[in-house]
Amino acid sequence: MNLASILQHPIEEIQTPAPRHTSSTSSSPILSPHAGCGVVKPSKSTTKRTQTKAACLGCRQRKSKCDGDRPSCRMCLERGSKCEYSVEEGRTQQQATKEQLRSYKDVLSLLRNSSPKESEAILHILKNMDLNDACRFILDGPVFVPNP
Repeated sequence: MNLASILQHPIEEIQTPAPRHTSSTSSSPILSPHAGCGVVKPSKSTTKRTQTKAACLGCRQRKSKCDGDRPSCRMCLERGSKCEYSVEEGRTQQQATKEQLRSYKDVLSLLRNSSPKESEAILHILKNMDLNDACRFILDGPVFVPNP
């Protein structure tokens, strides 16, 4: 059909070749859009790396994969570096962060609701100790206010 005849016929009369569909029962292979152009999909490995609860501080800093072994992970052993974890074994970094936030909120609430003398004692502890140790110390027992 030439251009002149196409322009003379209504659109409904123009026949276009039907699209080729591959049926699901067909035995012919389905070609990907990249077939024959050198793109090769990587095959999935049958063994997956197990996800660790928490990576050691060294692997977190290097942004490398940590196997989570304790007392020292494989990466730290290979590098000969010290392997330290910021969370207890069996806990995730997210769980530890949530607990830490809860602890800070509890200490702040205790500070707001305590008497001026108790607040002074709590502030003294917070100023003179590591923050996490101070929070544990304050929340684990009563803060004793020294008598003047």
